[in-house]
Amino acid sequence: MNQTITFFYQPNKRRKSELAFFHALKSYYPNSQTLNQHFLVNADLVNQFIDSKKLVDWLTRDSFLPTKKRLLCLELARNFPSEFIRVARQPKEIFFDIVAQVGNEFFYWEFHEKQHVGLSVARPQSVYTPEGTSVEVPRYFQRLIRDIWRVYYFSSYTVVWQKWFEKSESAIESLKLSKEFREFSLDGKFSFQRFIFE
Repeated sequence: MNQTITFFYQPNKRRKSELAFFHALKSYYPNSQTLNQHFLVNADLVNQFIDSKKLVDWLTRDSFLPTKKRLLCLELARNFPSEFIRVARQPKEIFFDIVAQVGNEFFYWEFHEKQHVGLSVARPQSVYTPEGTSVEVPRYFQRLIRDIWRVYYFSSYTVVWQKWFEKSESAIESLKLSKEFREFSLDGKFSFQRFIFE
């Protein structure tokens, strides 16, 4: 590739597997540059919402998320005070783990560890009505809504699950730039591809 690749990545020392994935990216693109900062998404994208009725359907069909937490999410979705759910009020409130810029094009990665499917963190956080009214929810519900929003509204987006990355013999595929949505997960495990699109 002739154009310079610039990565936006702000490491978190506690996320060792994510850091290992980023080091793999850097090795794959040895001439790339790295900015130690988050990439701010286009402000218009923050005004794209998740349909609570679709969320109810997705959660009802799912058989991979932990049953108790899935049912709690289902109750939150059914009782949400508006038809649509806003993930953030400003771009600075939501990020991708890693973003690559190549000229005028952008490529996005999320490295998903077990909490993304385990729905294990319950501290209070916020999602919003379309008008921006804050609704307090558990962190696991906020994370699920944000993960869905990324999949639903971004192309050139790759989801890499930690266990797949650690076990796969073809992990190099997840490092390649792609203009399509891709997800790398273990067979028989939760995936957003299955959750949303199948």
